[in-house]
Amino acid sequence: TIKHPTIIKSNNLIDAVYKMPINAKHLFSIMLRNITANNTIKDNGQLHTITALEYGDLLGIKDSSNAYKELKKATYKLMRTIIKVPLSNGDYLEYYIFDSAKYAVGDGYTSLAFARNFLPLVQNLNGNYTKLKLRETLRLKKFASVRLYEKMMQYKSNDFSGWYESNLDDLKELL
Repeated sequence: TIKHPTIIKSNNLIDAVYKMPINAKHLFSIMLRNITANNTIKDNGQLHTITALEYGDLLGIKDSSNAYKELKKATYKLMRTIIKVPLSNGDYLEYYIFDSAKYAVGDGYTSLAFARNFLPLVQNLNGNYTKLKLRETLRLKKFASVRLYEKMMQYKSNDFSGWYESNLDDLKELL
């Protein structure tokens, strides 16, 4: 079982343009489970912690030293990722996801604080969001597979129907 098995993302975030290694994408999804759709995080630099043991367990990494190395690499890449959110008139905004990371060397965990300007994309969403099952996203092994899964879930109805239409260039940009 996974603590907080469902994560949420604003639809603007799902439509955003960004690329990151799959381990960083998985870490991002894991960190999102600390937030609920209508939760408001106070801008106090709150750190959200993930242990190497938990990270390894969620991703099937058996060796704890390898899990910590992978967690450090994922954190490093995630701290450098820029997300480009399109606006209606062709303009766009760029965001960093996290503004600080604490590495607990020797203790086997990392803590991350969401960037203040990024928070509106993951909190207090008032219905403009998509629910994703964390376990399903973590089973996917390619960045493009996760992005496609998120996009399809954005258009899913309660009866598991729904349509997403896109031209090839827009789909390529998303992936």
